[in-house]
Amino acid sequence: MKLLFNLAFFLSTCFVATAGELEKKVDFLLKKAWECYEKSDYTCMIDKSKEVLDISKKHNIPKGIAESYYYLGIAYFSKNDMNNALKYTRLAVEYSTKQNNYRWIVYSYTLLGEIFRSVGKYKEAMYYFKKSMEYAEKNKNKKMIPIIMLNIGNIYFERKEYKSALNMYKKALKLAENVKLRKSYKALLNFNIGITLYNMEEYERAISYLKKSAEIYNSMKNYRSYLESVYFLAKSYRSIGDTGTAKRLIKENLEYAKLYGMYRSFKLLVDKY
Repeated sequence: MKLLFNLAFFLSTCFVATAGELEKKVDFLLKKAWECYEKSDYTCMIDKSKEVLDISKKHNIPKGIAESYYYLGIAYFSKNDMNNALKYTRLAVEYSTKQNNYRWIVYSYTLLGEIFRSVGKYKEAMYYFKKSMEYAEKNKNKKMIPIIMLNIGNIYFERKEYKSALNMYKKALKLAENVKLRKSYKALLNFNIGITLYNMEEYERAISYLKKSAEIYNSMKNYRSYLESVYFLAKSYRSIGDTGTAKRLIKENLEYAKLYGMYRSFKLLVDKY
């Protein structure tokens, strides 16, 4: 009996170790998938997320299933593949609801709102953002509240309701500074405030936010987003009469812009000087 007990104990401890190793692998791959997203490499994000989904389904790892559905929704949305984006995001909502995982319900509803916002269905988008906010506030999810505010701000921005957009973005940024939020969101909030102020013709105020977004994106090696920040930063400098700084910024990044499909926009701006 003692021998059988020891064998059973040995097998159980091996299983726990294996399960622990699988969860670590899932966490590692999810981290890598998000790194792909931050570098705008959405095909890489899809590949990593599908690998996570296969492992997680095979070994019943709920976190891996929920997050991979969500990550796939983000990746396909970023590639403008709305059918797959909706498919995986709805799967994320469905699975997270079954698991009573309010954190992932919040994330998934937010992404659904973002998908509908991107195709101009603002009523549906606002519905999902409000559902997401309801769950986030109920469960004191301090990280998601500024992200939801960011998305609501985007609706106002697209409606050209710039004052309402600016108010929402600034509230979101203030909250974001007090929580450990991913750098990509803080960069995007600074960028959105900058371009909102630019559209309001408050160019001098826009500069500090665009500088900050460029700085963060550059540190993340998200060079396309960095170049977008630099582009509006240069336009802001030009609008306040500082053509020297504007010209320097564009020329410093002109060759680099060729790699990210922005050369024509940069060249047109240079030609105006």
